[in-house]
Amino acid sequence: MKAWIFSVCGIVFLGLMVDVISPNGKTNTFIKSIFSLIFLFVLASPLVKIVNTKINFSEYSWNMDSDYMEVLKNQKIASLEQGMIAKLQESGYSNVGVKIEGILTNNEISITKVYVIPQNEVLTDSTSSINNGNTIRDIIALTLSVDKEVIVF
Repeated sequence: MKAWIFSVCGIVFLGLMVDVISPNGKTNTFIKSIFSLIFLFVLASPLVKIVNTKINFSEYSWNMDSDYMEVLKNQKIASLEQGMIAKLQESGYSNVGVKIEGILTNNEISITKVYVIPQNEVLTDSTSSINNGNTIRDIIALTLSVDKEVIVF
């Protein structure tokens, strides 16, 4: 660092001396241009050393904000639950609640459990029996692309 500072001071001093000694006219302009380039090279010499060094990014730890990730997971799960309830209502099952548990990895939800909660289940014309657990299970498994073993009543 000291050498670089001395180089900058030396080039500035040398430039001033040449400016005082050199004649006026085109030659003086040419000499000033040359010293300006030399001065820029001296100033930029530490940048070359910085650029040539390899930065190891593995030394730095990058942690995701766990609170943000939890909020994101809850929003995605809530959206899946609302969509599943709407799909069940389309299929004729009203007042059926759905609770989904999952893990957020790589911005995708991996569903671990789906709880089906009948809440005063009301059957419409398309359903013939109150015990249509298998049909509900099939709808959920198909819609959410999960195994039937994950679905719990």
